[in-house]
Amino acid sequence: MGTRWVGHSARERTVRRGLRLLAGLFLLGALLWLVTVPRSLRPPLTPAAVSALTPGTVVSLDSPVFHYSPGWRVSSLGADPTEPAQPWLTPSGVVTFSVTGQEIALLLAKGDYWGYLYVTVDGAPANRLANIPGNHDATGRAAGYTTLYAPEVQTAAGPAERWVVIHRAPVPQQTQTVRVEVWRAWGQTPLRAVAVDALPPPARPRWPAALMVVAAGALLLVSGLRLPRPRWLRRLLLFITRPVAGQRAGDAVAIAGAALVVVAM
Repeated sequence: MGTRWVGHSARERTVRRGLRLLAGLFLLGALLWLVTVPRSLRPPLTPAAVSALTPGTVVSLDSPVFHYSPGWRVSSLGADPTEPAQPWLTPSGVVTFSVTGQEIALLLAKGDYWGYLYVTVDGAPANRLANIPGNHDATGRAAGYTTLYAPEVQTAAGPAERWVVIHRAPVPQQTQTVRVEVWRAWGQTPLRAVAVDALPPPARPRWPAALMVVAAGALLLVSGLRLPRPRWLRRLLLFITRPVAGQRAGDAVAIAGAALVVVAM
C-alpha cells in the first residue's frame, strides 16, 4: 500500500478541520474534567468523646466505647500501650469496640519506629488491610495486618497522623465488633482516633485531563503536518472527519462526545 503527498485540496482541508475539531473537543473535555473535580468542603476531622460509634462520628480514644487490655495510657490525644516483658512474643496491648456503620477507619501515628497492628472484625480479618497467609494475631486467628513503620512521613515533631481505612462492610448500618492488637509501638501513641463513615471521598484523579490534553496536542500536530500518509490512514481520517452536514452529519462529534461522556463517568 503506497503513500501519497497531501496537498491543499478540499478533502485535506476537511481532514484538518476535523482534526482540529476533535482536538477542541478533547481540550473542552479536559477543562470540564478539571473544573468538576470534587473538592472536599468538610472541615478537618476533629475527634470527640461519644457514647456510641455510629455513622458520621469521629471518636477520640478516651470514649467509654473502647475496652482496653491492662496498661494502656489513654487521653483525648490517643491511646499508648505499655512495653510487655517479651515484646517479640506478646502484643503491647489490645483494644476492642463495637461499631454500627459500614466504613471503619483508624487515625494512626506513622513514622520512624517499628510497630504493627493486627485487626479482626467479627473474628475475621479486616478486609481493607493485608491478609497474609500464616501471619496470625496472638490468638492464632487470621487478621488484617498493617505496619506503623513509615520513616518517610516522620516529622521534626514526631510521627505523622494518617487515616487508614481498615474495613468496609458489605451493607451499611451493620453492627460489628472490632479487635485491634498492637505490637511494639509503646511511647508513640500509635492509635489517635476512630472514624465511622466519616472520611471524605477520595479525590478524583487528574490524569484523564492530562491524557486528553496530550491527545489534543497530537491531533493539532498531525493537522499541521504536510507529510506523506499511507492511503489507509487518509481514508480513515476522511471517514472520521466528514463534513458535519446532511444525513451523514455528526459522526466525528458523536463519537468524540460519547467517548468524553464515558471518561467523565
